[in-house]
Amino acid sequence: MKTLKNVVIIMAIIQLVICGCSNSLSRSKARKIIIESSNYKYLILSDIWTDCISNYDFYDFKTGKKYYGYILPSIPKESYKLIENAGYIKILTKLRDGYLIDFTNKIEPYFLQNNNCNSKKSLIIGEQQEIDITGIKEMDEKVVTVDFIVHYKLSEIGAILSSVSNKNYSVTFQKYDDGWRLRN
Repeated sequence: MKTLKNVVIIMAIIQLVICGCSNSLSRSKARKIIIESSNYKYLILSDIWTDCISNYDFYDFKTGKKYYGYILPSIPKESYKLIENAGYIKILTKLRDGYLIDFTNKIEPYFLQNNNCNSKKSLIIGEQQEIDITGIKEMDEKVVTVDFIVHYKLSEIGAILSSVSNKNYSVTFQKYDDGWRLRN
């Protein structure tokens, strides 16, 4: 009888230790939550002017031609020819700060879907391959900051526009009664 009582006490102590340890956020749990959030699934090139307001009418006074196309302000000028050679755009005419272009059907799958008419879309240039948690810092018992690196596989257009395939991030987690969540 005494042995059974000791076993029950030992089991209770083990259970308390296990429950007490589960309050901290592990690297594997943080990684799983980050992956499930899908906030870091794609490497994005932002501020691509592609719809509604960004369609430009351009009149070339030298040639007398009128052009209707798009401007890509976040893409370096030297990349336009490479993108055109890869079949993603067609350069219509040179402008002072870049080119007026039209998109081919080949580029459409790389646009992050945006159904509203706010004049900007984002271009997907890479997809998440791996996430490495580089550090977890406790702010208090219910708040932690997690630093991590996302390794992306660059798409064909991504390889033209960027040489960066890894990106560092820092996010805050909040402990709730049902577990850890990313804080907005």
